[in-house]
Amino acid sequence: MDQTFVELKEAIIQADSAKVDNLLEVLKGDLDFESLCSKCIDPALDTLCANIINRNGAVPELLMGLKQVQRISDVAGPQVAGRRGEKILMGVVEGDIHDMGKNVIRDVCTGYGYEVIDLGKNVTPDQFTSTALAQKTDIACLSTMMSTTIEAMERTIVQLKNSRPGIRVLIGGAFMDNELAVKLQADGYAENASVIMNEIERILH
Repeated sequence: MDQTFVELKEAIIQADSAKVDNLLEVLKGDLDFESLCSKCIDPALDTLCANIINRNGAVPELLMGLKQVQRISDVAGPQVAGRRGEKILMGVVEGDIHDMGKNVIRDVCTGYGYEVIDLGKNVTPDQFTSTALAQKTDIACLSTMMSTTIEAMERTIVQLKNSRPGIRVLIGGAFMDNELAVKLQADGYAENASVIMNEIERILH
């Protein structure tokens, strides 16, 4: 069984759809949910993210690996997709329609088992706040690629923190950095999809 999990992890990393399907067939009827996540999915995604950080890989490889995680989720059931308790709210702030980076972050968080509520792009502070309250989200990930939307970012952060005390806010985007995150009273900054999980774990714990 352990060897099968090792092979499945490698199949995710290599984005080998045929092998993923074959190994899932081997495990069918005997899927150990905890082992599937701890020995296959999470370490595979850890490796793909680390490869980007170490410049041994790129985002397209991470995206292909995430497609394999989705294949596994389709077989193993919905508990894989929502296995972590925290909820993440996500969107591009008002005035910006650039959502490619946000979409990659969404897919990574979903692959790691977080429940993600994606509001899309050009999201107003009121939309963020009302959803955070209604869904009782733990984290809000805000992104923008445009410096002209910095005021909208700031208003959104202030409104979120005033309306839902305890919520953690992460920001990201082309001109963002840790210094700006501190200035805007965000809880952290994620440069790209490869480090998002490190930041989420840091601000939650």
